[in-house]
Amino acid sequence: METERRPLNHERSTTYRSFERADGLFEIEGTLRDMKGYAYIDRERGTLAPGTPVHDIFAVLVFDAEMTVRDFRYELRATPFRYCLGAVDPSKLVGACIGRGWRAALSEAFGAHGGCTHLRELVFGMGTIAFQTVSALRDQKMFQSGGIDADRTQEPFFLGGCHSWAHESPIVERYFPQYHRKPDTRAE
Repeated sequence: METERRPLNHERSTTYRSFERADGLFEIEGTLRDMKGYAYIDRERGTLAPGTPVHDIFAVLVFDAEMTVRDFRYELRATPFRYCLGAVDPSKLVGACIGRGWRAALSEAFGAHGGCTHLRELVFGMGTIAFQTVSALRDQKMFQSGGIDADRTQEPFFLGGCHSWAHESPIVERYFPQYHRKPDTRAE
C-alpha cells in the first residue's frame, strides 16, 4: 500500500567530468547545484524564482598518476550567504593523496566543522571519479596492447570493494583468477 506524498521540489544535481592533460596530469571538474521548484525565500538574497540555484559550486581537482593532488580550485557561484565565500583555502588540499584517508584529508584541508559542507561533498565524490578515470585508462591501454586481466601481477585497487569484485566472487574467479579466493564454507 502506497502512502500519499507531496513533492517538496528540492533538487540536487551533481556532475563530474574527467580529463587527461597534455602534461601527464589529470583533471576532474565537478558541479553541485541545489534548486527549489518553487519561489524560495532566501535569508540573504530574498525571494528566489523557481529553479534559481541556492547552491551552485564548481571545482577543479588536478592530480597525478600516483593520485596525489597537484592543484585545486573552486568557485562558489551561488551560496545562501556572502559569508560562505572564502570558507576554504584551496592550497590546503595540494599534496593530499586520493585514496585511503581521502575523507580525513578533506576534513583536515577544509576544517572538520568549518569550511563548506557542500564543497566537501562535491570534492569527496571527485576521489571516486579520479579512480574510475585512471583505472579505466590503464585498462584500455592494457587491452589495446593485447593484455588480459589474468596477466596482471599487481592486484587492482577495486578488488574487495563491492559484491561483484569480492575476492570470493565468480566475477573475480573469471577475470582475475590469480586473486580469487575460495568462499569460506565453514558452518557458522
